[in-house]
Amino acid sequence: MTRDYHQDGSVPMLGEVFVFGSNAAGLHLGGAAQAAFKYYGAEWKVSSGRMGQSYAIPTVNVAVSAPILLAQIAASVAEFLTYAEQSPDRFFITRIGCGIAGHRDADIAPLFRDAPPNCSLPDVWRPFFEPDPPPYPGNLIADCEALRVDAAAVAALNPGKILRDVMHDFATIFGDGKQERKDYELLQMGGYYNERR
Repeated sequence: MTRDYHQDGSVPMLGEVFVFGSNAAGLHLGGAAQAAFKYYGAEWKVSSGRMGQSYAIPTVNVAVSAPILLAQIAASVAEFLTYAEQSPDRFFITRIGCGIAGHRDADIAPLFRDAPPNCSLPDVWRPFFEPDPPPYPGNLIADCEALRVDAAAVAALNPGKILRDVMHDFATIFGDGKQERKDYELLQMGGYYNERR
């Protein structure tokens, strides 16, 4: 299944339901809960379920120092997932339980493994759902050897150009082009090598 991810800390698109971790008393005083109360229709003293353009999942007791047990959070997440499957709405899931409640992403993210396609997950959870990248298709050692540059050639030529060429070759072999663009921009700004030296 193809999953939809959003940048952690970003805001939902218009119409998306904001899914957040709440405390057991529904006192939305901080973090995503406060944002849900201020902007997405979360109701004061309501600790779970759909409210306006928000959906609360309890993750911490009234005393912030007492997180709700993972098994209880798992039951609430399962209830939410059933709701989301039956809903035509899109859901913007925050890192529930990973802020004030103190749970780890590694514990919470897997609870959303069966999230339906109408759920957008925080991008920091991607490693918990996506398989490892495929192995390198070529001969890594030979390709690295091909990138070596003769020291005499470096001294005789423009070092800035050689660096750009090597970075381009490296990005072509190992990257998807995104890092190459970042390297090129950094190079243009003089971050890797200042040709005026």
